[in-house]
Amino acid sequence: MIKIKAYVAGVVAFIACPCHLPLTLPLLISLTAGTAFGAWLAHNTVRVGVIATVAFIGGLALAFKWFAQSACPPTPNTTPSLYTRKTKPMK
Repeated sequence: MIKIKAYVAGVVAFIACPCHLPLTLPLLISLTAGTAFGAWLAHNTVRVGVIATVAFIGGLALAFKWFAQSACPPTPNTTPSLYTRKTKPMK
């Protein structure tokens, strides 16, 4: 499950990469033309760039974190439990 989340975060980071904005932003504006969202995109291109940069950095960080977690097997819990502690028999 962690590996799937890592791939999804990586794809989101790739799509939201700010270097793709010169291609994806005009496409997104033309696809949403005539709507309030399209008008907002057209008037707030810098804000969209900042949001895309934050989404890119966050997605990349999560992808690296989750890929690192899936590469390492989980360590067993070494803390003794109340129910698994061995006791000495009473004399």
